[in-house]
Amino acid sequence: MILSDREIRAALSRAALRITPDPPAEAWSSTALDLRLSSDVILWKKPRVAGVEVPVSPFNPDYDFASLLKDHRDKVVIPADGFVMKSGSFLLGWTSVRFPLSFDFNCSKSLAYSPNTNNCLRSRI
Repeated sequence: MILSDREIRAALSRAALRITPDPPAEAWSSTALDLRLSSDVILWKKPRVAGVEVPVSPFNPDYDFASLLKDHRDKVVIPADGFVMKSGSFLLGWTSVRFPLSFDFNCSKSLAYSPNTNNCLRSRI
């Protein structure tokens, strides 16, 4: 789902979207809301065997995501002066804000529903 600044403000005003903490005024533009990354990111290290890059295949019966993640990632803390991402690298990051979603319609037929949190989502984000 892609929302313009007006759609984001409308969603905030009707409590369909919450952003915590509130973004500063300079984060808003006429077409968007700029978000900040948290200081921690995960840098993916390509799997290699004897120095040769090997493909990752989730369909392989021996595929184990937990060990793959443990063995092929580095946690990077972004310093105050920034972080330069190398070409061809893959980073996984998180925003420094939270987006709890709430909807006022029946969620039983939605694409995603969590009975533990009573939250649902009808579109892919």
